[in-house]
Amino acid sequence: MCTTACIHLNGKFIFARSLDLEYHFGDGVTLVPRNFPFRMRNGHVILRHPAIIGMSAVVDGYPLFADGMNEHGLCAAGLRFPDSDAYGRITKRGKTNLAPFEIIPYLLASARCTDEAIRLIKDSHIVDIPFNDSIENSPMHFHVSDGVSGAIIELSDGKLHVYNDEVGVLTNSPPYPYQLYNLAHYMNIERAEPKKSHGARVFSAGLMAHGLPGDYSSTSRFAKTAWLIRTHDAPEGYEQAVAESIIKAVSVPYGSVIGDSGKPHFTRYVSLMQPEEKSYTLTTFSGKTKKFKIEKESRDNDSLTVFE
Repeated sequence: MCTTACIHLNGKFIFARSLDLEYHFGDGVTLVPRNFPFRMRNGHVILRHPAIIGMSAVVDGYPLFADGMNEHGLCAAGLRFPDSDAYGRITKRGKTNLAPFEIIPYLLASARCTDEAIRLIKDSHIVDIPFNDSIENSPMHFHVSDGVSGAIIELSDGKLHVYNDEVGVLTNSPPYPYQLYNLAHYMNIERAEPKKSHGARVFSAGLMAHGLPGDYSSTSRFAKTAWLIRTHDAPEGYEQAVAESIIKAVSVPYGSVIGDSGKPHFTRYVSLMQPEEKSYTLTTFSGKTKKFKIEKESRDNDSLTVFE
């Protein structure tokens, strides 16, 4: 259970993400400098690339990204997608063969914008190569955006699908086309105060949003986030605060959802990626908020920095 949202406020773009899990996967905010060598399973090494910042678990010196942003402003996130069934079993000639955990680093290291990322992923073949014997691949789909345009990358029905991001939102299953179809149920919802009718008294602000879903299913989180980013606004200088309130509106409180393991499935962190200032703001379950930046002096190093 996760949610991503492309939020535009006062000419500023913020890519927001909530990560909902039953367990901690050893993640931390990680800066990948321009000269860090990305060694791909296909034998290729990306030696020079844009600096990248995001949330990852670093295993054997390699960043396994949940989400991230490069210094050109391209943002990407992976979300659990149980409908995925298209990881290949063998490599394909003439394609860039990638393991699923390589998709985010490959796109952020190789593309400057959404259009470039789309071209690269369409020329790729995703192979079911696990990171190691103890870390299996999870079924995932991906949200990519540069603030001008976005794309949804899904592997289902035995195929790689790349959809134009029409609403700026992604959650989990069912597939993206169904999520768009489902939005028709909420086309009548507005934010303005209703007019009095048949003697009825307006007893509360927000009555026109009656029917907006509030449960934690992926379809409900998709619809609610899509409505929020369509109706949002922010006073000048409060863009980050409003963006955070939007993504937190679909966060999962501890204890509200119990996962398959019998443990609480809850929002472990919320992140805000802001390309304009090359920053990554993290708010953890404990309520602590901290902003990290791709600083000029750290871009040309060759080793990872994992922030405390």
